[in-house]
Amino acid sequence: MDRQALQLSVIIPTCGRPAILREVLGALRKQTLSQEFEIVVVNDGGTSEAAELANNFGARYYEQKRSGPATARNLGIHHAKGRVVLLLGDDTIPEERTLEEHLKVHQSRQGVAVVGLIDWHPSLLPSPFLDFLLQGGGQFSFYKMRDPEDAGYDFFYSSNLSLERRWLVEDKFDTSFPDAAFEDKELGYRLAKKGLRIVFRPEARVLHLHQYDMQSYLKRMRCVGRSAVHFLSRCPDLKIRLTYAPFTMIWGGYFMAEVYAGLLARFGLTERIRWKGQIMRAYLEGFRETFR
Repeated sequence: MDRQALQLSVIIPTCGRPAILREVLGALRKQTLSQEFEIVVVNDGGTSEAAELANNFGARYYEQKRSGPATARNLGIHHAKGRVVLLLGDDTIPEERTLEEHLKVHQSRQGVAVVGLIDWHPSLLPSPFLDFLLQGGGQFSFYKMRDPEDAGYDFFYSSNLSLERRWLVEDKFDTSFPDAAFEDKELGYRLAKKGLRIVFRPEARVLHLHQYDMQSYLKRMRCVGRSAVHFLSRCPDLKIRLTYAPFTMIWGGYFMAEVYAGLLARFGLTERIRWKGQIMRAYLEGFRETFR
C-alpha cells in the first residue's frame, strides 16, 4: 500500500489474549469506514496464536520479546503507513462506526488527537463494581472531563486514541515506565506542550472486554501507584503533583492519606466508599514502593 495514500493504520499491541484479539480483529472487519485501512498487530511476547490471527484477518504482524505495551506501540507506529494512527487495546472492541468517527475528525481538522469512549462490554454487565470503576474508581474517568473540545492530556487513553502519525515521529511512548500505566498520559503531556489538542468523540466507542474483581483491580492500582512516581519525575509540574500526589506536598501527608484511606476502607457508610478506600490504599502502597 502507498504510504502517502493510506489514511489510517490501526495499531494493536497484544500479549496472551488470543480469544479477545479475535473479537477485536473481527470487529475491525465490520467497520462502516469506506476508505482502505491497515491493521498492525504487535505481539509483545505472547503466544504464537497472535500471528495466525493476524494472518487470518489480513493484518500485518510483528513480534518482540516481552517489553510492555509502550514498546509494542512504538514498534507498530514505526511500521505504520497511514497518515493517521488509531491505537486500540487487544481487549477494546470497536463498534461498527468507530473508525469512521475517528477519521471524520482528522479529515476536517489538524493538530488534534481523538479519544473515543471506552465502555464495558455488555457481557460483563450488570456489575456494580465495574460501574463504580467508571464512575469514581479511577478507570477511564470520562466523568471528570470538563471540555470535550479540549480534554487535556489526562484523557490521552491509548486504548481508543487516534492522531496524525507525524506527531509520533520524534515523540514516542516512554518505555522506562515500570508498569503499563501513565506512559500514555506522559506522552500526551509532552505532545500537549507542543500544541496537540485532545478532543473527545463518544460516538467513536469501543467495548472493553476485561473482567476485574476487587483483588485484580487492587493489584492494578499498585502498578498505577508505582508508575505515578515515574510520571511525576518525568513531568515536574505542580498541577500534576496536586492531582496525582497531593499527599507529597506537606510533611506527614502520606501518613495522613494512608490513615484516611484505611478509615474509608473499613468504616465507609456505603460499599462504594469502602471500595474507594481500598483502591486508594493500594495506590498509596504502590506509590510508597517507588517514591524516594
